[in-house]
Amino acid sequence: MITLAVFKSTSGTVKKMLHAPSLKIYTIKEVPIATRDIRQMLKDWIGKWEHNCSTDNFVKIYTSFWNSPEGCVSVVTDYAGSGSLHNLVVSIGALPENILKHLAKSVLRSLDQMHD
Repeated sequence: MITLAVFKSTSGTVKKMLHAPSLKIYTIKEVPIATRDIRQMLKDWIGKWEHNCSTDNFVKIYTSFWNSPEGCVSVVTDYAGSGSLHNLVVSIGALPENILKHLAKSVLRSLDQMHD
């Protein structure tokens, strides 16, 4: 894997990575594990996400590496290159109501699927 970019977030480090053999871009999220409770919560969350969130509505988790780097779990996911909703709002300003309606429907549909 070749690191293309590194971003800091409030919950750890996010790396944009290139898998050289396939030329596919992935994201690796490194989440610090401070306690056994956090480790168990992350293990449960990753397992549920991998099992229940397999449609195109969700970012796919490919694998996770525990204690790599030390004290972290690294989660390998699809790269969502379109950026965040926050970045969109910052770049263009307020979103039109019809766009917000479509976003809300998509979010609610995804939440419904997760809760089922």
